[in-house]
Amino acid sequence: MAVEDLTRNAVDVLPEGGLEQKLALGRPLRVKLDSYVDEGQRAQRLTMLELLTAYGIDGVALPTNHLVPEPGLSRGFGNIAGGPLFERTLDYVRLVREASKGRVAIHARGGIFTGAQAFEAIAAGASTVEIYSALVYRGWEAAKLINLELLAIMARERVDSVEALRGARTQRPAEPVAEAGEADLERVLARS
Repeated sequence: MAVEDLTRNAVDVLPEGGLEQKLALGRPLRVKLDSYVDEGQRAQRLTMLELLTAYGIDGVALPTNHLVPEPGLSRGFGNIAGGPLFERTLDYVRLVREASKGRVAIHARGGIFTGAQAFEAIAAGASTVEIYSALVYRGWEAAKLINLELLAIMARERVDSVEALRGARTQRPAEPVAEAGEADLERVLARS
């Protein structure tokens, strides 16, 4: 099935009036992008993104898992989730930001455990980040800890706001941003 057919089918499932009516109501419209295994599927995702961006979608959600080729499995591929896919999540954020020319909000998901990783995802172009595995490994305070770490890193890096950070590092940096240290966190807590 061609990507145009897939996009048309996705648009057809909207209520009476289709995409135009949905957009006219002023409600944000976000689409979940699927993972891909090979360059052909990657090209399909980009074509679909291009078409949906032309239709005026507001944002996309990245997958929470990524497909990896595995010839030993009956389907020829498997899934990875959590920490091991963080770099691929960053690459997908950069890819979507570039392909959409920054016109859609990007919801980054997959492998975000720390404030430094949230910083990297937002700097790559994400508008929001989602955590799941971080809750399992860091406990119920994961969101609070990640927010504090993010604020500490932003202060250390002299970034005034999340808006100023968004898309500031669309090329892969030579070195990832350093995690928030004890002194960084103490400075943030002292200000609050």
